[in-house]
Amino acid sequence: MEINPSTIQLKKSSIMSNVKVTASKAGQVVNVSKKNPIYGYIRVKQSRMVINEEGWVERKTLSALINGKVENLRAFNWLKDQELSGKIRILERMQPFNIKDPSKDVKSAGDSGIICSVKGSPIYRNAFYSENEEMLDILIQHDNTEEIQVKNAELRNANEPDLDV
Repeated sequence: MEINPSTIQLKKSSIMSNVKVTASKAGQVVNVSKKNPIYGYIRVKQSRMVINEEGWVERKTLSALINGKVENLRAFNWLKDQELSGKIRILERMQPFNIKDPSKDVKSAGDSGIICSVKGSPIYRNAFYSENEEMLDILIQHDNTEEIQVKNAELRNANEPDLDV
């Protein structure tokens, strides 16, 4: 699907922490695939301070998977909470990242559950670790804002206490 280039935003991250290596509940840094033990992943995370569309500062925690052969991942010898240089980069696009399960990476609007879209087609979002701190996030502006606002208003109204006694 062709999208208007004006809907694509190249965004440099604001204040970021270093990227940290995480471990599973069992303490494993390298997580082995359940489907194929030759492959695995390492999860990394990073916190960012961002200013949202309404001008409020928010702390966002991003995570990404570093995929590879288990032997190569273990060769890093990374430890839990080890800090890495680089950043976690957000990439949004109109094609799925996972062809076998396209629903896996659809971008949704917070707690609303509404899928962000452009001209009715879903936006796909994923995060990747890069050693290059200068990499820009590539974001796509959705055009179903009204649908999201209506759903968010419904959720707010449903969560307000009934003060009529």
